Amino acid sequence: MITEQPRLFYVHCWAMGDATELAGIMREALNETNSEIGNKSS
Repeated sequence: MITEQPRLFYVHCWAMGDATELAGIMREALNETNSEIGNKSS
């Protein structure tokens, strides 16, 4: 299944702590993936 579009990945994580801090950490990780939000037309 390497040719499906859009390509989707499931990420599971477990953390405890302040929700705002954890959200910031997740945002930093997502920024490193070069992912795009929304549907782009070719």
